Amino acid sequence: MHAVRDLQRLAVAGALSFMLVGLAATPAQAAAPARTYTLNLFYAHGVRYQDPDYTSCVATSGQMMLNEIAAAGTGGPGFQWKVSDSYATQEALLRYMRGHMSQVSYHPGTDSHGWKNGLNDFGWGSINAGVYVDVSYSSYTAAAKAAVIAMAKFHKPIGIIGWAGGHGQFMNGYRVTGDDPATGSTNFTIQGVYITDPLRADGYRNHYTTNAQWSSGPSNLRFARYIYRDDPGRDAIDHGIGNAQWFHRWVMVVPVK
Repeated sequence: MHAVRDLQRLAVAGALSFMLVGLAATPAQAAAPARTYTLNLFYAHGVRYQDPDYTSCVATSGQMMLNEIAAAGTGGPGFQWKVSDSYATQEALLRYMRGHMSQVSYHPGTDSHGWKNGLNDFGWGSINAGVYVDVSYSSYTAAAKAAVIAMAKFHKPIGIIGWAGGHGQFMNGYRVTGDDPATGSTNFTIQGVYITDPLRADGYRNHYTTNAQWSSGPSNLRFARYIYRDDPGRDAIDHGIGNAQWFHRWVMVVPVK
C-alpha cells in the first residue's frame, strides 16, 4: 500500500512540475496599447487673417472660435452666432472687447477678460452667459491638460495667450493617449495639439504641433508664461484683476459649459 501511495505522489508531482514548466515557458501577455483620443474642430470656411489690423489677434481668434462652434453645432442653449469671415465683424468684436477689458486703454488690442466677455456676448447674447471664462495655471503641464479636458468635455475651441502674453491664438484640436480626457481624468499624455493663428505671416492654420514644440518650441508657437503687467483693472464679471491672475502663469480662455 505504501508503495502504491508513493507511486501516486510521484505521478502527481510529475504532472505539477510539467504544468509549471509549461507556464514558465509561455510568453507573458503583451500589455494592451494605450488608447488614443483625438478631436479636431477646424472649420476651413470660417477662418480669416487679422491683417491689416495687427492689434486684432484676440478678436480675430474669437471670431474663428465662434465660427467653429457654429459649424460643429456645439453652442448649446442660447447660442446665436452666425458664421462670419468679414473684417467688419472682426472689428466689431475688437471694439466690444476693448470696451470690456481690464487692460490699460493706451495699449493696443485686448486681454483675456475682453476675450471671454466678447465670446459670451457675441456668441450667447449676454456678457453674463458664463460659457467662457479666463483661467491661469502655475505650470505648462497643468494648463495644457486643462485645455484638452475643456475641449473634450464641451467640444469648443480654447483661447491661448501666446507669445508670453503678447498674442492671441487658439487650440482647435488635440491628440492624446491614455484615459479619455472627456471623463475629466488627467491620466493621459498629450501627443500634440492643433493651433490656429490669425497672423498671416506665421501661417499657422490647423497646425499640428507636438507637445514638446508647444512647451518649448519657437517663440511664436510656444505656450509660455505671461510676462506683462498691463492689466491693473478689475473685470466687471468675475471681478478679477489681470495683473494678479495672470502674471508668470499660463493663461487661457476656456469653455465651462
